[in-house]
Amino acid sequence: MPRVEQPFGVDGYVVTDLIGFGATGEVWRGRDETTHEPVALKRLWEPASDGLVLRLREDAAVVSEIAGPHAVRLLEVAILPGGEVVLVMAEAAGGSLGGLLARRGRLHPSEVVTLLGPLAQVLAELHRRGMIHGDLTPNNVLLAANGCPMLADTALAIATGEQPGGDVGYRDPAHDNATPPTAASDCFGLAALGYAALTGVAPRNASGVIEPIVGRAPWVPASLASAIEAGLAADPALRPDIASFGAAVLAACGAAPLRLTGPRRTTEADETTASESLLARGPRRTAVAVFVVAVLVISALVGVTSARFNPPRASALQPAPTTDVELATTTPRWKDPTPYRPIVANLFALRARAFKTGRLALLDSVYTPESSVHDMDAAALRVLRSQHLHTRGFVQRILRISIHDVSPGYVELMLTTTIPSYVVVDRDGHVVAERHGRTQHFEMSIERRHREWLIQTLGQSPRVAPQP
Repeated sequence: MPRVEQPFGVDGYVVTDLIGFGATGEVWRGRDETTHEPVALKRLWEPASDGLVLRLREDAAVVSEIAGPHAVRLLEVAILPGGEVVLVMAEAAGGSLGGLLARRGRLHPSEVVTLLGPLAQVLAELHRRGMIHGDLTPNNVLLAANGCPMLADTALAIATGEQPGGDVGYRDPAHDNATPPTAASDCFGLAALGYAALTGVAPRNASGVIEPIVGRAPWVPASLASAIEAGLAADPALRPDIASFGAAVLAACGAAPLRLTGPRRTTEADETTASESLLARGPRRTAVAVFVVAVLVISALVGVTSARFNPPRASALQPAPTTDVELATTTPRWKDPTPYRPIVANLFALRARAFKTGRLALLDSVYTPESSVHDMDAAALRVLRSQHLHTRGFVQRILRISIHDVSPGYVELMLTTTIPSYVVVDRDGHVVAERHGRTQHFEMSIERRHREWLIQTLGQSPRVAPQP
């Protein structure tokens, strides 16, 4: 892989590598040159006026005062020579809620109480001061090393009046058409985060219908499900104010610390984390960003693993097919991985073809619509397409496959795969990035939708082979 040069300079800080993209800019990892403390630097897409910079600083001070440990601290607003704005923020050592859900799939109800309670209190204080966040998504909630939840982009959203981004699953349905978000929108957004944390999917699907929590996670206490569903009411007037919403969540069940690692299976190996979801939005895409995204996203077939708390094990109800034809069209026998190998191999081949051809539509034949891994791959493809790049030689081969659990229309698998070395090339065939081969051990769940098997979740196992 080519060496990544520092893309821009901010006095007093060293900029190292790209973390991802947001609705308003790109985020880079860095460190303070004096204290060596890690920081995150958000480089905004558009230059900001002097008035906006002043308001950013003022609102950041207010947010820091009222939010305490539950908001990401804005350390500095730096202005680059060309007028670009860089927000220097304290790094969140625990990553984002989006990354946590990518690793674990779902959270325990008691963890969701810990997540939503303090954020509701922060938002309630913002609302009392006439401020609205307006863009609550899993990637705008960050986590400290101890799991403490923190709102991100709070001052930026307030100062810019930024409209909600493209993640329709978390967007207030009452404000889809460029109308300003309201306090009720923040209630919907926070409730949507709770819904996703409990069920593993965003509340709103393509049709806009929100399925009751009991249909996706019947083990969630009814009081907690009711509190969250009240915040998701289609009519903003029927939603509670954010303080009442938070109180209802806190009263629903006991709280427990957020666990930042994925579920253990059989070993006590070192913990690993999945890649953060990348949102490819905004007009600018530098070549350096493309290199990093191509390496981080395309090479790692990791994403969401379903952490199913007290799920109904339906193994006893599993039908036992008797012919090869039935094996191809129904859920195969319990613990027999043989019929799944061609199914998974075909899904991997379709994914590889998408990155070779740049055809986003192919991903619809690989993932379920609500899969966050679909969003991650789609983001990477958009970045590559914007620079007229594609992969050459990217394939994923199955070495071993076994069954972890199976129920009608749903299977959890454990896989060992290998990805040989491959390259990213431009439209003229010139190599712009290289990636060494690697072996991966990970979990995957597939679901049967309309007579097709699709990937729902992917997650990295604790037993990951070292990089070559």
